[in-house]
Order: sequence, then C-alpha cells, then structure tokens
Amino acid sequence: MKFRILPLGFAVALISLHAAPADRVASASSGKNPDPGDLVLFPLDDVSLPWRDNLKVTLQQPVKFPGNPVFRAGPVEGPDGYGPLIYGTVIKEAGKFRMWYLASPRADDRIPGDAEAMVHDFRPIAYAESADGIRWNRPDLGLVEFRGNKHNNLVAVEPQTDPYAKFIHDFVAVIRDDADPDASRRYKMAFITRDVPTRSASTGTAASPDGLRWTLANTTMFTKGHFENTSLVQFDGLYYLSGQDVPWHDAGLLDGSPAGRVMKVFFSPDFRHWSNGRALAFYRRDYLPKPMNSGEENHMGAGQWNRGNVILGLNGRWHGHTIIAPPGDENLKDDSLVGLTIDLGLVISNDAIHYREPVPGFIEIPHGAAADWDAYAVLEANAFANTDRETFIWYSNWNTSKSDAVPVASKPLSAAALQKSPAVGLVVLPRDRFGYFSKLLSVSRERNPSANVKRDASCLSRSFRLSQASTLSANVDHVAPGAALQIALVDDAEQPLPGYTADLTQASLKTEVTWSNGSNALPVGKAFRVKATWPAQVDAARLYALYIEHE
Repeated sequence: MKFRILPLGFAVALISLHAAPADRVASASSGKNPDPGDLVLFPLDDVSLPWRDNLKVTLQQPVKFPGNPVFRAGPVEGPDGYGPLIYGTVIKEAGKFRMWYLASPRADDRIPGDAEAMVHDFRPIAYAESADGIRWNRPDLGLVEFRGNKHNNLVAVEPQTDPYAKFIHDFVAVIRDDADPDASRRYKMAFITRDVPTRSASTGTAASPDGLRWTLANTTMFTKGHFENTSLVQFDGLYYLSGQDVPWHDAGLLDGSPAGRVMKVFFSPDFRHWSNGRALAFYRRDYLPKPMNSGEENHMGAGQWNRGNVILGLNGRWHGHTIIAPPGDENLKDDSLVGLTIDLGLVISNDAIHYREPVPGFIEIPHGAAADWDAYAVLEANAFANTDRETFIWYSNWNTSKSDAVPVASKPLSAAALQKSPAVGLVVLPRDRFGYFSKLLSVSRERNPSANVKRDASCLSRSFRLSQASTLSANVDHVAPGAALQIALVDDAEQPLPGYTADLTQASLKTEVTWSNGSNALPVGKAFRVKATWPAQVDAARLYALYIEHE
C-alpha cells in the first residue's frame, strides 16, 4: 500500500469525513494516557517483541508537510509577535487539537517599562486550537493582561505575582489526567521557570480544571539545583518528569564522568512530592569528552508520547562541532552557539526511566537546508497525534545563525529574519508506521549450495495474561492472498493455542484479527504470546504494529 502527503484540502476532508471515533488508535495523542489494557507492539520495541528470527527493523522518516511552517508569529504587538515555539504539548481531545506553547514577544521600546518586563527570557505560556492540526487559531481567552489588555491567548498561572509564575520562560509539558478524582486537577503541567534564590532554572508545576486556568502546585525548588524539564508522563501509576541536565549540575554518568547534556528523570506518586534523586535516563553513546557544548550531546531530554506499554520520544541530537567559535574562545566559554546544528532522533522506553535508541544514530526529523525556515536546529515537543490515516508530529526551529537576541518591535524584521523566526512545523507518517519488520534473508546464505533454500522468519512477543475481553489488530503492508502473514497465539513452547491462528492477506493500517475458531476475542486469564510468521514463500510482507485493545 502506498501513501502520499495529501494537499491541505484533501487532508482536511479525510479527517472530517472518515474519522472513526470508536477507533482509539485514531484518537491517540501525546499528553494523555491510553485506556488501561490497550497496548501497542511496535517492531522497534525489543521489550514487547523481543524474540526475532531472520527479521530486521527498518525505521521510516516522516515527511515534512509542504506547507510548513503551519503556525507563525502573531501580530507584532502580541505575546508571540516574534513567533510561537512549541517547546510544549499537543493533546487531541473530542476531535480537536489543543496546543500549549511558548510565546516569544518582541519588546517595544516605545512603551515605557516594556523592555524591563521582558527580562529573563520572558516567554509566557500561550494556547492555540485547530480542527485539522494544520490551520491553527489563537482564541481570545481574556485571562492575562499583556500590554494593557486581556485580548490574547495567554493561559493564567496563579498566583501571577509568585516568581514561579512570573518567570516562566521555557519548556511546558501538559497532560490530561482522567484518573485524578479531583476535577480541579484534571490537567497537570510542568514548565521551566527561574528559581530566584538560587538564580537557576528549575521546574514549576501547576494543575487546572480546563487547561487554561492554572494554580501553582509548587512554589519552591524540588530539583535540588538546575534542571530543564521537557516531558511529563503518567506511567504505571506514577508521574515522571524528564529533562536536561548539564555537567555542572549533576549531569554525569553513573561513574561521575561527564557526557555533556544528558537526560534525567524525577518521579512523584501524587504530583506533590517528588523524588529526592534523579535517574540517568539517556545519554549519547557517541559522546566523546569535549568542552561543554562542543561535542555530541543530548539536547533537552525527549518530547514524549505515552502509548501504554511503550513511550516514544524525540530527542535532540546536538552537533557541537558545527559551532563557529569566536576568535580566541575555542572552548566556547562564553556559551556562543552560533552555527550549532540539531537534528531529532528517536528513543523509546518501557518504564519511563530508561530510554534507548532502537537504531543508534537514526534521524527522525533532520534540520533543513540553509535557505529553509528550519535550517540549523530543530526542537522536539510533546506533540504527537494520530488521525484516521496519519500520524502528525509537530516541532519548532531554532535559528542559530545569529545570536538569540529578540529584535525590538519598533524595528521591522527583514524577510530573512522573518522566515527563520520561531514557528511550528509538521511532519507526517502513515499512521503508526514508525518502522517495520521484514525478512532479513529470503534465502539461506550457507556455504553448502544445497542449503540455499527459501527461509521463513518470525517474531514472538513477551507473555500476556489479560484480565478483560480484548482483541488483536495489525498494521500490515505488502500482504495478499497467497502471500499472507501468519498470526498465532502460542504458549511458552511456541505451540499454537487451539483455534488461535489467522492469515493476514490485506494491507491495512488496522485490521482486526479473526481467529480460526471464528472469534475475534483474545483469551482472558490465560497466558499467551503473539507470534507472527513470514512463510518461506512470503518475502515482502511488512509488520508495523500489533494492537491489543480491550472491548
């Protein structure tokens, strides 16, 4: 089955005319928990699908939307007059895409005191909505005063006079928590703020009944020093806060040696009390000891998508060797980052603590060419969502060809500066097709010519024991009658359970498996594994995902 990126009008038509509200895969997005019992078995996940015979994993790079960027700067006098930065979150709710992002304002030197109000990299939290994930609008929320009026899309964080609310300036992560019995805490948020006593970046947290009106949950530092959070997920009953550490703030490896920017994680049982220590979650395995900023580092942890049994993440692949060092400052002591390039890689986790690259070095979203809006550096977000046919991933740009100073509003931006000002872009995949299993060898490569025969292949899942009625579905391609991918439920000896075999003969983003016993149901209260087999005569079949969903 071949897929292509559709023109905007057609894409919108597909979403509006063919969406299937009952399909929980189609409604999946970052920022919310899957239904309990729903699992996704991706080939790139070697914990859920650990046993493979004669198979390889091929990761697929999403396609950049041809109309990028999909969300640009607002009116020059507004909160995001320089641009929107999706160091933030997208949640899909009731068929609507909701975005929380950082607004980058331009100080107006014609307004007394305005420049002083923009100190400390002032970037308030703003909100946008979209029906299709492509065309975004800024609702007039009327909650926060900005330059003398409340006609803007800024969310309220109370008390607004508290320093943790006043000095918000970086990454915002939002989750919807339907398990919390307190409706005033339905939404939870973590953001980077400035801890005034220590003069360092720290994490602020807040709760909200609607995602727009927030109340601070913490007003003092719990990170015990500098920490730049990226993602917030709820996993197996705990809240996990992940982000970036840098060497002079507990950023070392297990033996204490530095590895540049690394990803670390805190946890909380109740979103009030956070762990005393932080866990080392991920670092670049290709890191070589170099002065800060100048090596291969992991930028800002990872933007994350909780799929129930596995978390998918985009991590910043920082390429410090591209930085143009100022004369006499080869060790980059003044923190100059001009020329820095960053691509986005792919990481996964099965416990929200330890992350790994399914294919080391794979680039999920590359930065653009020098003339592109996303040249130099691209930035991750907690911004993933499925539709009935596609997976959307949003990201932002960072123009490192110049200093980070934001031009004042009284001076018009050049066309070149406007093109590369902060904005939001979109990449698209056929739904959940991040990567696939296919045969490694169709014919044996034994030295004995008589052994050069067609080979089969297979994968085997971990063991499951379900407590509720559920079904199995598959995301497959390049299958047909006479070239079927075989699915079976087996015991630990890989012997088929009676009545639980099936042939997949039609390419589909999600086809429910009907077993040889005539049922669609998986066994309840009995251990089983899922086995997929590529028969010897089937060479081209691709398996992208298996879905276990409760009824």
